[in-house]
Amino acid sequence: MILLKNYKKGILPLIVMLVGVFLALHMINVTIKNPFVGIDVVKKGEQLIVKKVSSAGWGKENSIHKGDIVLSINDKDPNQHFTVDQYDTIEQADSIQLLKDNEIKHYTIKYSGFDHYYVYHLVFPVIFYLSCISISLFLMIRKEYGSSVTILIYLLNVFGITLISTGASSRKDVIGDTVTTFSVVFTLILLMHFLKKYFSKWNLSFIKMNYINYMYGIGLLIFIFTEVLKSVKSINLLPPDLIFFSITFIGINVLITKLYLNNRATEHKQIIQILVTGLYASFVPFIILFAIPTLLFNQPIMRAEMTTVFFILLPLSLLYLVVSEEFIDMEFVIRKLYYCLLISFVATAFIIIGFLLFTQSNILDNHIEIMRLSLIIFGAFTCVLYFKDKIDFLLRKRLYPKEKDFQVSLNRFLHTMKNETKLEKLTAGLQKEIEVNLPVSEATLVQVQEDNRLFSYLEKKEIIHHAIETMIQDKGQIGMIHKNSTGFSVPLSEKNGRFLVLIAEWRKPRKKLTTTEQIWLETIINYTQIMIENLYKIEEIMGKLSGLKKNQSIPVYISKLLLSISEKERKNLAIDLHDTILQDQLSLARKIDDEMTKINDVSFINLLNDTRESILDQAHVLREVTTELHPSFLHELGLRESLLSLFEKINLNANFLFYSELGEDVTVAKKSHELALYRIIQELLNNAMKHSKATEVHLNLFRKDDLLYLQYVDDGVGCDWNNLEQPFSTRGISGIKERVRGIDGSLKINSEVGKGFQAEIVLQLKQYSLVN
Repeated sequence: MILLKNYKKGILPLIVMLVGVFLALHMINVTIKNPFVGIDVVKKGEQLIVKKVSSAGWGKENSIHKGDIVLSINDKDPNQHFTVDQYDTIEQADSIQLLKDNEIKHYTIKYSGFDHYYVYHLVFPVIFYLSCISISLFLMIRKEYGSSVTILIYLLNVFGITLISTGASSRKDVIGDTVTTFSVVFTLILLMHFLKKYFSKWNLSFIKMNYINYMYGIGLLIFIFTEVLKSVKSINLLPPDLIFFSITFIGINVLITKLYLNNRATEHKQIIQILVTGLYASFVPFIILFAIPTLLFNQPIMRAEMTTVFFILLPLSLLYLVVSEEFIDMEFVIRKLYYCLLISFVATAFIIIGFLLFTQSNILDNHIEIMRLSLIIFGAFTCVLYFKDKIDFLLRKRLYPKEKDFQVSLNRFLHTMKNETKLEKLTAGLQKEIEVNLPVSEATLVQVQEDNRLFSYLEKKEIIHHAIETMIQDKGQIGMIHKNSTGFSVPLSEKNGRFLVLIAEWRKPRKKLTTTEQIWLETIINYTQIMIENLYKIEEIMGKLSGLKKNQSIPVYISKLLLSISEKERKNLAIDLHDTILQDQLSLARKIDDEMTKINDVSFINLLNDTRESILDQAHVLREVTTELHPSFLHELGLRESLLSLFEKINLNANFLFYSELGEDVTVAKKSHELALYRIIQELLNNAMKHSKATEVHLNLFRKDDLLYLQYVDDGVGCDWNNLEQPFSTRGISGIKERVRGIDGSLKINSEVGKGFQAEIVLQLKQYSLVN
């Protein structure tokens, strides 16, 4: 009653669930009372002869063979037993009397203790069904009643009962047989329907709803036809429901593959990867371990009932897609799994080859047994390798007690040196960390002059030491660690023919570096090299800047560098805003949508709707800001289309008449120049809107021969261009000037106070290929 009151939209899913529970209880009762006999019979004259004995049934375990004569079932005429009469098979029987080898034998049909068939046909299916029902209840308790979630609840109930109904169907229970057919026909249709609704939420096109409606209609006809066909013994056809299931399964795979190919370069790829992983992990074990070996060798590697354990992965993956707001990196998981599978395959191959070479056993003549052994070894290796990282992480304090010290050391070194501007203090910090964390007696920083004389870098005095001379004879590649019996040396940097070398002497008795120590040493050396290189670059830039005269222009390469840094920071800020605040606003709007469906108070609904619209307006403004900070569409649409979009926004927001002309061949192939040109035009128009007070603005962009021309004219207040200060900036006139210099263009500006503003920019295209 509570569910009915709180979830009006959950009445139908609740009814479906209750019907499923009643059907499941009936079929569980059938399975408990009746072991799977697995004996097919044929009538010859007045005798009932055993035609076939299933390898997975009671008959096989009790040595019933083909050709045995059935004398009675339940102490009655065997021909009167309903499963014999309707299906030519013996099921739901308590006892059976046979004529075997001219001897009459009486058998009582019952489970033998904790029978493994009892586990396969009852325990596993019940656990699977309870798991699906639990997921459905979880979604209902969360008040999840979107269209995709409702379909998912139906799917879980239909799919969840499949294994239970299969057990009852194998025992020739009419209800179980009907439910099995229904599940086989409609499970994949419901899956297709769920995927259509789910992907629509992400604005992805999966399949048209009309086609799904057609599938429901065809499925209903297949279901009726299959049920009718069961009552006709004379017709021996492949089951229509299984044929339909196979075709639908192939169709879903085709649709998912098409969807993945269309979205493999978008952020939706990981959602599709999770779905594919769940789908294949559920069904591939059945295909590889049961279906294919049965067709090839007439014997499975793993029983069909055991492979159904993997079916639970599909509901779990679908639940994860619906409930989770952030998804795991499937590319990382798949790459790691491939790596583990490859190593496991090699290790398994070595073990099996060795086993076959050095073992004399009957197993060598049984290909299936060898495959089973290989599967066990392969699976064990894969699991151990895949979860090794997690186990190592959990036990890292006991396994690698010193590793924490190395992490602390790196953090301490980086934190201490991140703001350091003197090379002496940086190298002194490195020397100290080396002496503390490695088995060395002494670490020294040596400067090697062009004439190979050695100086202590920190003490600034010449040194003579045979061991040191031996270690640094081969200065080698910068950053390369050279080891010998005395110690090791590392060239850290080279400037003006002088090398800065770190040398260290081993502590006696010598101890070999562990893998962790080696990695730590390489890491801290790399960090140090980067810091030293940055210090040299800073010194070089500061030296050139300090040498500039007051009115001298900033060097072009510095201008390009600063512009590049500016664009990078703009991009990072835009990504941060998009991935955090914008997504939070959209998520809040979706939550309001969900809550509005559960409220009946009209005034409160109107208030929520106004709040939602306000949030979406702010999200729109924020999206515009992120687009202005980083026009990612520029590389997708091209310069011309991006400018047309910009001009549309200017026409909507500007308080002047805007006239523009764009040539057809204005797309520059070099992306950095394309972005700079877009920024220049954007800045010209922003200045016009904010400062010019113009009534008309004209902008022309065209190509003539190998030159690209940008002409801008407005009738605004103008400026005194000759007396305008030109400090470096990425915005305003100064920013435009620096961007033009950065793309090796020329800029002409004509402006006086009260006489408007004119600018002409010319870019040489001959040195860059032009995309027509």
